[in-house]
Amino acid sequence: MLSSILKKELIIHVHGNFLGAQYQQLIGFKKKLFFFLVSKFTKGIVLSDSLKQNLTPFLDEKNIYVLYNFAQNYLIDNKLKVDNSILKISYLSNLMEEKGIFQLLDSLKDLENKKINYKAKIAGNIDASLKDDILYKIDKLKNTSYVGVVYNDDKKQLLNWSNVFVLPTFYKMEGQPISILEALATKNVIISTNHAGIIDIIENNKNGFLVDKQNSESITNKFVFLNDNKSKILEISNYNKMYFAENFTITTFSEQLLKILKSNAKT
Repeated sequence: MLSSILKKELIIHVHGNFLGAQYQQLIGFKKKLFFFLVSKFTKGIVLSDSLKQNLTPFLDEKNIYVLYNFAQNYLIDNKLKVDNSILKISYLSNLMEEKGIFQLLDSLKDLENKKINYKAKIAGNIDASLKDDILYKIDKLKNTSYVGVVYNDDKKQLLNWSNVFVLPTFYKMEGQPISILEALATKNVIISTNHAGIIDIIENNKNGFLVDKQNSESITNKFVFLNDNKSKILEISNYNKMYFAENFTITTFSEQLLKILKSNAKT
């Protein structure tokens, strides 16, 4: 409020996709106070076009800017050669129901039932309330392992190992998962959902595939396709390397952020 009174520039940077929904759920004084405070910002930043609706109740759309997220440079390995001899599947996120972990595990079971050769590694923190169920399902899979929570070089090693990255999320607060950008940097084929800001960065059959939410069969169909068309893995992985370099590096992020900071708010 003090900054507003002193006519300072105020910028709100929204990383998720729940601000607009949260506002609509409020009533009475809380909703009025929410609007009063957020509308004091002079500019807004969101991760992609689909997420602008989080700020349009408060700000003029011409003062809402899109700034894609970025992945760390250490993940980039120009010498990395993708092995497409077998499906190597990775999952890197919190292991929670709304991230689609159960749909993925069911799909991997389908692959085994279809006698399709694959390997899969699951990484991330497990929702405590689901831990027993998730570990039980993983234990029943012959070619799938849980590798725990990974950081830094362990994360890079995991993503360099895989050639297909899967995140079938329908999480209500999802914005634009950094794990997808990290998978692009490491030349993975992306399998995700038509959800939140994902549709602004992943194009079906170009970066990978967008599957139906809460539908393990939809995921299985893409696995089967890639298994039958392994040259497609190389085609997409090479494209994703270039696509990441042009759009999601720290350098690109920094340049775009400076442009937004230097631009004048439009009245």
